[in-house]
Amino acid sequence: MSSNPVIQFKNVTFSYGSNRILDNVSLSINSGESVCIIGPNGGGKTTLLKIINGLLQPTGGTVTVFGQSPDQVSCRIGYTPQYIYFDPLFPITVRETVLMGRLGAKWGGPYTSQDKQAARESLNEMGVIDLEHRLFSSLSGGQRQRVLIARSLSCKPDILLLDEPTANIDAIIAAKLYDTLQRLSARMSILMVSHDISIVSTIFQRVLCVNHNVREHTTEDISDTGLAGIYGSHIRMVRHTPYCIPGDKKNE
Repeated sequence: MSSNPVIQFKNVTFSYGSNRILDNVSLSINSGESVCIIGPNGGGKTTLLKIINGLLQPTGGTVTVFGQSPDQVSCRIGYTPQYIYFDPLFPITVRETVLMGRLGAKWGGPYTSQDKQAARESLNEMGVIDLEHRLFSSLSGGQRQRVLIARSLSCKPDILLLDEPTANIDAIIAAKLYDTLQRLSARMSILMVSHDISIVSTIFQRVLCVNHNVREHTTEDISDTGLAGIYGSHIRMVRHTPYCIPGDKKNE
């Protein structure tokens, strides 16, 4: 892992009207780091990701990604939002959905053979290459989530942002996703919002506790007492061994 910072926040604030969401946030993320973002609902976790991706502009302070403003380097950032809104009657295929992740690096024109190859590689990496000709609307929730992450990976990002990617998917699919994230962390920085505290120590190197401001921790620092201070109430911490996928010999 390099010590070169790829993301820097300096005294960043963000407000929706009079509602202050982030207050004087300063942080630095290094190249190759995997970071879990935790905190209560409404504390600013999703807002933090959107600022990194250039979808929101801070009210105050400065943000740089690779030393530039986020909107200048958005093609180097893969982003999977927590919620998606789509017309189930629109006949878009899985392949076409993933190809949309290539649009940030294009100035127009048809998709190239390189675009199509990148899309197939991403689908294969997420274990959904067999679904490429299916309609996106016909997929299960877990399949859709893996396709959306494949879309984020198709741009060959240096930073991957994931907003609660395991919400509403079962434990076996979540286990496969965590296994994939461990592999991806070898070649990119990963920031993931999650309420699944049990996986923090098995995947991530650092933890950002976001509740309008940000406290940084190592995974060893996460405890019942520390989490209660962030969430504002008692949290029962249960440590787990890494997820094991039934029938997967390498995890037995």
